[in-house]
Amino acid sequence: MENTHLERGKPFFSLRWKLLGTLVILSFGVFILLAHLFQLYLLDRSEETRRAAIPLYALQINGLILQQRRHLEQVAMALPTLSDTRTSLTKKKTPNFKHRFDDFWSTFQLDMGLDDAHYFDADGKELAVWNNDSTESLVVDMETWRRATEETFRKEAPTSFLSCIDACGIHALAPVLINGRVMGQFAVGSSLAEMVLAFRNTSNADVIVMNSSTSESHFTPDSLKSKWGVRIQATSNPKISLEILQQASQQFDLPTFLSSPTRLEFQGKTYEAAQVNLDKDNLAEGMHILLLKDISLDLEQARETAFSALLLSLSGGGLSLLLLHILLDKSLKRLLHTAGAIPLLGKSAFAELRKTITPRGRAFLHDEIDILGNTAVMLSWRLESLERAVAERTHSLQTALGEIYREKNFVANLLDHAQVIIVTHSASGGILSLNRYVHELAGYTESQLHGVSLLGSPLLIDPLISLNDRLQELITGKIEHLRHEAGLKCFDGSWRDISWVHTRLNHDPD
Repeated sequence: MENTHLERGKPFFSLRWKLLGTLVILSFGVFILLAHLFQLYLLDRSEETRRAAIPLYALQINGLILQQRRHLEQVAMALPTLSDTRTSLTKKKTPNFKHRFDDFWSTFQLDMGLDDAHYFDADGKELAVWNNDSTESLVVDMETWRRATEETFRKEAPTSFLSCIDACGIHALAPVLINGRVMGQFAVGSSLAEMVLAFRNTSNADVIVMNSSTSESHFTPDSLKSKWGVRIQATSNPKISLEILQQASQQFDLPTFLSSPTRLEFQGKTYEAAQVNLDKDNLAEGMHILLLKDISLDLEQARETAFSALLLSLSGGGLSLLLLHILLDKSLKRLLHTAGAIPLLGKSAFAELRKTITPRGRAFLHDEIDILGNTAVMLSWRLESLERAVAERTHSLQTALGEIYREKNFVANLLDHAQVIIVTHSASGGILSLNRYVHELAGYTESQLHGVSLLGSPLLIDPLISLNDRLQELITGKIEHLRHEAGLKCFDGSWRDISWVHTRLNHDPD
C-alpha cells in the first residue's frame, strides 16, 4: 500500500528539519525565558542592594548630623576664649562684651560655618544676637530656647538640638563658666548645608532636606508649597532635585511619596527617591530628609548583563545545535533511507527492499536504526513467504472450488433429471427443497411448499404407518433408512400412490 499522504498530494516535510526546527524553537524560547528571568533576578538583586543601602545612608547622615552637633557644642564652649570676652562677661559689661564679640563674628562665620550666635545671662534672658543677614534666619521659638537653656544650666554641660520652624538648622548651647560659676550661655547655630555637602562628597546619592512650612522661599518651587506644603531647606544637587520633586508632586501626595521608595523618570533617566529615617534626637518636627539616586546605570547594567547572557546562551545553543546536527546527520540519513524503503513492503517489492536496506555488519555498536532495518528485512522475508503460501493456498482453493462446482452441477443436473421425487426437509419436518420431477408429476413448485411440514403436506397423505416416532429415530441415528407408502395429492386434485424411502443426511441444515 502506498503512502496515503503522498496519494492525496500533501506536502512532505523531512523528519530531519522537523527535529532541527523543534530544537531551535525550544532552545531559543528557553534561552530567551532564562535571559528574562536572569534580568528580573539582577533587577531584584539591584533593588535589594539599594534597599539595604538606605539604612546605611541613614547611619551616615545620622553620623554627620551628630558630628556637626558635637562640633557646634565645642565651638560654643570655646567662644568666650576665642573672642576674648571673658573679662567683659566677668564684669557684666554687656556693651563691651557685644562690641568685643562683633570684632570676631565675621571670622567665626567663615571659619566655623556659623549662621547665628546668641548669648543668654544666668537667668536665661537673651542679651545679644548675631546672625548672617545674607541667609535665612535659623528661627527657634522661645519655649524651645527656655527648655534648652534650663537643661544646659542643670547639666552645666553643652547641649544641642535641631529646629525647623523656618529654616532647618542645628543649635548648640554651652555654659560660660568663670571662677566655677555659670555666668551665662553661648548658643550657636548652623544650617544643615554642611551635612548635605559632606554627604554628597562621601556618597553617590543626593540628599534633600525639607520641612513642613508654608513661608515664602525663593528656593522652593510653588508646586511643592501648594501641593505638599513643604520648603526645600538644602539639597546637594538643586538643579535636578527641585525639578524631580516638582514632577513628583504632580503625581503623588506627600504621605504616599514618603511611605516607600519611589521610582521616577526624568530627562531619559531613572531616579529613586526614598525617605531616610533618622534617630529621634537628630530630627526636628516637620523635617524630612530624602535620598535621591540616579539608578539608570544600575538598570542599564542589569539589562546589558542579561543581554550579554542571552547572546552567550544563544551562541552556545547555536553551536550545540550545529554540533548535534553534525553528529546526528548520518544517523538521520540512515533513518530516512530506511523509512523510505519500508513502503516497498506494501508494494510486495521484497527483493528491492532487501537490496535497498543493507545491514551494517562491521558496525562496532548497533542502534535502533539497525534494529529497524533488520526488522524490515526479516519482515520482508516473512511477508514474501506468507504471500507465496497464500498464493499456493489460493490456487488450491480455486482448484477445489472448481471441482466442487462441477460436482454440484453434476448432482443438480442428476437430481433435476431423475424420474423420482426427491424432497429434503429439516429435523423439524419443514420442506427445504424439491426437485423438478415433483413439479412435473404433482404440479407443485418449490416456493409453494417451502417450509411446509412434510407430514400432512399434499406430498405425503395417509401413511400406512405412524411416521413421527420413526422419523425421530432416523433423525437421531437409531435407524439408517425408513421405507413406507403413502398417497400424494396432485395440484390438479388427482391422487397417486407413492413409495417413499427416507435417508438421514450427515449435515442437517437445522
